[in-house]
Amino acid sequence: GGGGGGGGGGGGGGGGGLGAAAERAARLTALLREAEAVVRQSVPELRWLLRHPLWLPVPLAPLCKALQWESAEVAYLLLAALTDQRVLLHSRDPLVAFSAASALRCLLAPLEYSGVFIPFLPAGLMPLEDARTLLFDCSTPYLIACETLLVARLGAVPDVAVVADLDRGAVHKAPSTEWFSARAPPVLSLCTELAACMGDCIRFRQSGVQVACLRFVVDVLNLGSGFLASSRAPADDAARRQLALLRTFADDVTSRCRAKGLGADALASLQRARLQSEGAILADVCDVALASAGEARAERLTADGGAWHRGGQDNWAAGLLGDAAPHAGGLAAQLAGGGEPAPG
Repeated sequence: GGGGGGGGGGGGGGGGGLGAAAERAARLTALLREAEAVVRQSVPELRWLLRHPLWLPVPLAPLCKALQWESAEVAYLLLAALTDQRVLLHSRDPLVAFSAASALRCLLAPLEYSGVFIPFLPAGLMPLEDARTLLFDCSTPYLIACETLLVARLGAVPDVAVVADLDRGAVHKAPSTEWFSARAPPVLSLCTELAACMGDCIRFRQSGVQVACLRFVVDVLNLGSGFLASSRAPADDAARRQLALLRTFADDVTSRCRAKGLGADALASLQRARLQSEGAILADVCDVALASAGEARAERLTADGGAWHRGGQDNWAAGLLGDAAPHAGGLAAQLAGGGEPAPG
């Protein structure tokens, strides 16, 4: 009888514990519902924030720290992504690999990366041969971060890819990026601005890094006041005249369409066609420069008293602005005319 009473007392205590847990669960449920209501009221603002090109979902510090605060390495990876190189980042720490790849993608803003993007590829996610095919035989640009273990199992890295070992801060430069020089314009200005924001964890300024990369991308692709606008080369002058005629024609057609009462879809199609045409004009500039140079290698941008012009043999501008970047929807076309991405 005494044992039964003790058991009954224990059952009563258990019932009290369950009651307290149920009460806590009810309070938590009520709080979650309140939070949901607040979030629903802010959906338009949150949607705008998450879609804004300057929104940073991840910090930039892990990428810069992994590269040992070297501004030239950050600039190199940025240009590698801009010029549609295959970029492979690897680390023993999955968080470092994921954060670095996501940060590099964000630094392309206001452009959108349209190649193959895998922020983290675990070593055991797919068979080794499938991983080898992805990294070695992929015919499109990619930005992939993976475990160092996967690289070790493969036994090698793709020769044609840009490969960054985030644990050692070492970057293997692809043969197709021989044009890169941190000591020559226009990369020099980017490296100088980045260096002022880095150095160590204490001196690091995330906003400064973001602004430096944004300024560089906009200056390269801005048709109105960027590098092309201040060029003295005859080919660039001809391109500016073509762009002016194209814009005059596009504005006239748009006005006529609006007068005829055409809908928003038709006007959006006209805008996309205009952006694609501007990108094609910039590609023609590169082709003319290559032909006039008479060299099989690409073109290089050089500076003379602050005025940009084309000369030399490295394919930097052609890869960045022209048909060599089809998977980015035409990088120049994305920025020209308001920064809206052209369709892929």
